[in-house]
Amino acid sequence: MHYVYVDCRADTGIPFYVGKGNECRVKDFKNRNEIWHRIVAKHGVERKIVFALDDQHDAILVEEMKLISELKTRYSTTTFDQFVLIF
Repeated sequence: MHYVYVDCRADTGIPFYVGKGNECRVKDFKNRNEIWHRIVAKHGVERKIVFALDDQHDAILVEEMKLISELKTRYSTTTFDQFVLIF
């Protein structure tokens, strides 16, 4: 099973990261980039699984094409390889 998830600030509920991965990746809160850790240290994190899919290719499409595009439109964008919002 492959998942698409959104990490939101615990204090405001505003999303700051969209990710995809198997169950191990979804449960992993340590192997993240420095910006992710700074946001979590300051604001906390609430992880929401938004899709559970059998096919990894489908998870990639949902993450990159649908969810990130929607959140970029609603909030902000960066030039990082992974979607992170700056506050």
